[in-house]
Amino acid sequence: MDSSSSVLWWVPARAATLQLCVLPNCLIFQLYHAPRRALLLPRRPRRDPGGAVEPQRRGDADALEVGELVDVREPAHELRGCRLGASMGELADEVLGIYRMGKDNAVGRSDWEDEDLTWEQVEYACHDVFLSYLITIIMD
Repeated sequence: MDSSSSVLWWVPARAATLQLCVLPNCLIFQLYHAPRRALLLPRRPRRDPGGAVEPQRRGDADALEVGELVDVREPAHELRGCRLGASMGELADEVLGIYRMGKDNAVGRSDWEDEDLTWEQVEYACHDVFLSYLITIIMD
């Protein structure tokens, strides 16, 4: 067997996208193509030109806070007995009662680092983030 045909898929070293759901919209931000500087939050308070420290205002983009990161499979497992390794399609079925929500594995394994995502990739990502949102609402 030649080695070029033995590798079918690999897990990328870093996330290629960030998916957000703010009803009724989904945002897919391509982390892979973002300038590195855009991904860094300041470690120190900003100073105005006069040298005084500027307090962060409510809603200031630099004041982004993440309350808690949760893998929706964990509460689904604890509260509903779902498999810890369940797919979003399985969780949609078991937690939300949305049957046959299975997604195409080929899309999940496709090139998410491509600058132009396909319609299927966009749909796949939107389903993931929207289902995650619904599951967290139900599990809360």
